[in-house]
Amino acid sequence: MLGLLVYNVRTRVIAEGVFLFCWVPFFTINVSNAICIRYELFDSSAICRMDPIVFSLFTWLGYVNSFLNPVIYTIFNNEFRRVFKSLLCAWRRTT
Repeated sequence: MLGLLVYNVRTRVIAEGVFLFCWVPFFTINVSNAICIRYELFDSSAICRMDPIVFSLFTWLGYVNSFLNPVIYTIFNNEFRRVFKSLLCAWRRTT
């Protein structure tokens, strides 16, 4: 029972770590951008002059998290893997 708990905690820590890695940059630049707009700081602050490519990359990094969640749970959670396989096999049988 303790082994299962440790296994589930490890899966959650990995999923939440990836979530933070993917979404913290996105929210940081969006909050700083909102502050720059509100207080008209675009001329006086270097952080307000963000390259659009960097902004786009941070946005896509957040979107990548949505792709990574099923991958993480499939790799690290046996029950999720079992259900995912049964769904795929059921879909395969119907086509």
